[in-house]
Amino acid sequence: MLAPEVFARKHVAGGRATVILHDSRRFQTLEIGMRGWSVVSRMDGTRDVEGLVAALSHRIPAAEIMRFTDELEAAGVLAETSSPAKADESTAPAARASRPVEQLSGFRLRCDGRGSCCRFYPSIVFSPPETARARSLMPAVLDGAEDESNAFFPERGLERRSLAVALVDGHCAYLLGDGRCGIHAAGGASSKPFGCSLYPVSLVDDGTRVRATPVIECACVMESGVLPSEEGDELLERVSTTGDLDGRLVVDELPEDIVLADGKLASRAAVATWADTIARGEPKNIPAFLDALASEIEFGGLAREASPDALGRETFDATSLMPALERMRERALRRASEEFRAPTDLARQVFSLIEVAASMVLADLPAWTEPSMATHSSELFYLRAQLFGRQLIPRTPNETLAALLRERAARMLVARGMLVATQMAELTDPALRHPLAMLEAATRAYGLG
Repeated sequence: MLAPEVFARKHVAGGRATVILHDSRRFQTLEIGMRGWSVVSRMDGTRDVEGLVAALSHRIPAAEIMRFTDELEAAGVLAETSSPAKADESTAPAARASRPVEQLSGFRLRCDGRGSCCRFYPSIVFSPPETARARSLMPAVLDGAEDESNAFFPERGLERRSLAVALVDGHCAYLLGDGRCGIHAAGGASSKPFGCSLYPVSLVDDGTRVRATPVIECACVMESGVLPSEEGDELLERVSTTGDLDGRLVVDELPEDIVLADGKLASRAAVATWADTIARGEPKNIPAFLDALASEIEFGGLAREASPDALGRETFDATSLMPALERMRERALRRASEEFRAPTDLARQVFSLIEVAASMVLADLPAWTEPSMATHSSELFYLRAQLFGRQLIPRTPNETLAALLRERAARMLVARGMLVATQMAELTDPALRHPLAMLEAATRAYGLG
């Protein structure tokens, strides 16, 4: 069976269809093609090689299947057969605590209708009813009306309780040529998948209230925050408490204890208070500010107020950010060289920009650490939203607050380089007008951080 951390996706590039296995643990991809998928899709843990031969609709010799499964095992993408855990009280979802829901003040989303979000993510998830509706509304897309598996793959493993749509030249197969959602155009807004309708909402329970904030992973989101307006859509309408939330919504809960740095812990209440205090400032150079905060946390613990020195700094020694910069550069280079992607694939273009930008920053750190008027408004809104939405607070014992602050500072320097690289290459795709948003999306969706 496929390991639980490995998922399969169908990609169509230049009219050629293939299947890619994405291994999130090893940061690797493996192309197995449609023929390989015909074998893997029957590897449910109940069949040996002869069973696989018998299960296939077209005959593949047992020796070939054995060689193929040996290659998969050598690549580390297979797992031992195991019985699914039975649902009991320990695995049943806990009841949602009653909390007030607070939304990022003054934010209203103004979507430009260019489909930037539909052109970037590796997984666009549909429920089975949503899949059936899409196939009915647009039956010709990848011959999905004839066979669901032509257009949809399991989100994880082989179970089809949730499905991921095939990607055509890097975008959702149901995206129209003018950037509009084909499902929306054919059946109205209510026909879209639930996740698409909610984008870009993030919900985090910080122990006292649920913070509703946008994930800043699209140029439209960034522009809506940088240039606020009374026009546009609220993130969540008619929601004041968790009782008003749709039961399908996922609310991320912060742990009781937050790791600040090696050997240092603080309560989530204390870290939330710190985040609210920090959010009231307007530092001149935000990457320098974040690096200074990280240093304060490492050497002095959790500071409730940023030092005047940190607030006033305009330049800084960014050598502490080099590990994060190197990691971004190396991972972006690997992603950009994935040959199954079409040249017009937005993700591939973004990976190339990140690699170029990170290389420029690493080559001359001082040149990129000075305040940038061209990116300051974006960086300031990004910081405000991340602090309000508790996105800078670590979720696991393996993460520290100091490391996350430096990671975000490194992203901002690379985004500064991306803006220059985009201008040098004369790229005009509207998705690229706010590089920090695309870098944020790439970091989360493709593991570049």
